[in-house]
This record gives sequence, structure tokens and C-alpha cells, in this order.
Amino acid sequence: MLPQRNLHQFLRLLAGLKQRLSPRRVKALVIGSYWVDYPVLNYATETYQAYIGNLLRELNLTEDITYFRGDLCDEELELCYGAMDVLVHPTNSIDENFGFVAVEGMACARPVVAAAYGGLKDTVVHGENGCLMKTWTTRSGIRMDLVRGIDDVARLLREPSLRAEMGEAGVKRVRENYVHEVSAAKLIRAVKQAIEQHAAGDSRPVSTVKVDSEIRSYGLLPAIDQSWEYYETGVADYVSDPVPTISPDSKLRIAAPLVATGSGAYVLDDPAWPATFHLTPRELALAHTCKDVVSVSELDPELRDREMIERLIEDGLLLCH
Repeated sequence: MLPQRNLHQFLRLLAGLKQRLSPRRVKALVIGSYWVDYPVLNYATETYQAYIGNLLRELNLTEDITYFRGDLCDEELELCYGAMDVLVHPTNSIDENFGFVAVEGMACARPVVAAAYGGLKDTVVHGENGCLMKTWTTRSGIRMDLVRGIDDVARLLREPSLRAEMGEAGVKRVRENYVHEVSAAKLIRAVKQAIEQHAAGDSRPVSTVKVDSEIRSYGLLPAIDQSWEYYETGVADYVSDPVPTISPDSKLRIAAPLVATGSGAYVLDDPAWPATFHLTPRELALAHTCKDVVSVSELDPELRDREMIERLIEDGLLLCH
């Protein structure tokens, strides 16, 4: 459980679901172990467990979470997936090349609501076996459409027939694409094809791409050895969409709560992307207005500044749906 796996954003989503679906009880299973020395974009890795403990108390979720370590056996893990109505996987981890969690959940007939990111863009078919939250890169890291995510999870929790339909579609997709026999056949076919092409002279050497040593820093995230800007170009292939542009119907929400540090500086309360923003009074007023979801057309006229809104979306302060 790393900050980039977004457990903190999942907990905020859960708190929103509790409020929206009240008086129905909403509970969550969380499975995983903390990785305190993870070396990639480790802005808050060492303190993440303590942060999550504080967040559980702040959001009043301590009685709503059942937690298991990440060393469950297959039978125990299957029981956990089976106990879920919906599997939520809002990861934006740099190394999420495939995402076994989503496929395991699909194999257990669970609909999946996940980030449209990395391999999840291939395994989860939006509207068929689950729902995908659009992702994009900003000057302060990866963002996703959490506004859409909470809508999709709420809909699935309210509609048992839709859950069952998507769950069955997930099982079918796993059987057709990801079981051992199918995966092995694909691998064997790919290796044979590579050997045949090499023998025929139809091949080319693998080349590497040189990373520019003069990487421009946006100055929003804490300074570390290899900061967000070092990975940004490669991550562009993992996300699903360009930075959103706005229309009058666009819905805005702040990416995470802001914490004032003095002198007009505010830190995003997001351990994965703890960016610092220096905001003008008008930008701060817009951020406060977007604590809850609001459409552009509902903003006060003095805040309905397209250039300012889109700049704050590009900076990663605002989410746009």
C-alpha cells in the first residue's frame, strides 16, 4: 500500500458514499501491506501508515473498514473478493503495468471501478465489466476523475442487477483472455513469431531512449532525487486522456483538501502528490468553492474565468469531469 495506490482517495470516496447512500450502511475491505521504503516518487511513503490512521479518524471510518494484510492465501483472497459488492481500484502507481487485482476481482464476478491507467485500460472494459475513471497528467502528478468514480460506485451499489450483469461479463472476459491456457498460448505464439521473424531477417535491434538531463521542474512538488518531471513523459502512455478542457457543464472539484502553510502557500493534502500552490485571493476563493462538486455554470461570475480554471486543472489543483 503506497501513496500512489490511492488508499487515501479511496477512503474519501467511501466517506462520500456513506453520506450519499445514508441510511444504508456502507463498509469496505482493505487488503495490503505498507511498503515504507518504496524508492519511486517517495514523497510521503515512510509516514503513509500514520497518515491513513489519522484520516480514518478524521473521516469517521474506523468502524467501516475491515483490514487484512497483503499476505493472504488464494483461498482467503477469494473469500474477500466474494464478500465485496464492487471492487474499487483507484491506482496511479508508476509501475502498474498490468494490475492483477482487477483481473482477480473479475474472476470472482465482481464489477470493477478503476483508474483508466496502465494495464487497467485493457482489462476493464468500461460499461461492460466495470467502469473506468479517466486519468491525465498535470504539472503536479497524475489525476483521475474521482467525481465520476463515486457516481459509478453509487450506481452499482444501488442496482444489484447491473452488478450481476457486469460480474458475469468479468468472468467471461477472464476466461477468454487471462486464464493460464489462453495466456500461455499467447506467449508461445509471440515467441515463435519472434524467432521466425529473426530467422527471416525481419527484425531490428532494441534501442533505448536517452532521458534529457535538463528536465524542467515545475516547482510544485517536494524536491527528491528523481522527481515527477523525470517520469512525466513515460507516464503519458499510461494515462487515458489529455488534460480536460472545460465547458459550462463541466463539473469541478478540488483534488484534495488544502492545508495553509502561511504567506499565501497551500499544500495539497495528498500523500501521493503533496504539491504546494501559491494562490491569489481569487484562486483561493475558487478552490474553496470547489470543495464540493460544482459545475462551471454555477460558479459566481467573478470566478468563471476559463483561463484561471484551466490553469488550475493543468497544475493539478482541480479535477474536472
